[in-house]
Order: sequence, then structure tokens, then C-alpha cells
Amino acid sequence: FMKIPHPQWTPERAVTDGSAHDGKEEADANSNEANNIGLPASYVTTNTMQFPLLWLTVFGNATGGLALLSSSKVMLTDIFAGVSPDIVTPAFSTGYVSALGVGMALGRFGWSAISDVLGRQNTYAVFGLGIPIVGLTPYLCHMASGCDSSLGQGR
Repeated sequence: FMKIPHPQWTPERAVTDGSAHDGKEEADANSNEANNIGLPASYVTTNTMQFPLLWLTVFGNATGGLALLSSSKVMLTDIFAGVSPDIVTPAFSTGYVSALGVGMALGRFGWSAISDVLGRQNTYAVFGLGIPIVGLTPYLCHMASGCDSSLGQGR
């Protein structure tokens, strides 16, 4: 879904040397409607599959992160308070939510820096690895909450 053009491909309106356009007015008029590869923005958003798929990926990632952040304290207390009530206190839950928020904020900057090194395709491939993790989360939480709370105590 992430297609890269041939290395020698150039858009039809590409300028290969500085002598092709002497007037700045024409370049400014085209810059509002063209993206950095020379295709009109309306063409890219309506005629390619890359734009809606990337948009849905980013939208889903942001929405999932906000949903997790908004319900993490409730999930933590409901799921793990029965397993270890001495550890999962209201103060611990608040600290967990704060650390989660800070981690998400730092992750935005970290992923942007890492994606510059990895490249667009590899970054989205790494994002794809999160799908099984997210899919297994309900099962793992169920298993954790179903654990015997007498672990660590003498039998």
C-alpha cells in the first residue's frame, strides 16, 4: 500500500534546473494546489488509496491512544485492584495515568525522529506489529485478573 515511484521518475511539471521558471508568480500560484511530488492535492486525496489508508491509520492511532488514556484509570482499578489491592491504590492509578500521558507525549516526538531514520514504509511496518498486541490485550487482561491472588503467599 506504500508505493514508491521508480528512482528516475519525475512529475510532468517538475523543474530539473533553475532556468525553466524565471517568474516567481507562476510557482506561487501552483504551490497552493500541488504537493511536493508535483501532483495536484485533489488528485492525491481522491484518486489514490494511500491517502485514505494513511489517514485512517493516523486517525485510528490517535483515537485509540486517547481512548486508552481516558479509560486507563478505570481499567487499572477494575482489572488489577482485585489481584493486588495493596499496590493498585488511587494514588498509584493516578500516577499510572500521568506516566501514560507523558509517555504518549514523548512517543510522538520519538516516533517522528525514528521515522526519519527508518523511513516511511518501515515505520508503518513497525506500527503494524502493534495490531497483535492490541488484539491480545483483552485476553491478557482477562488472564491477569483471573490469576490466583494468593500468589506470593505461603501455601
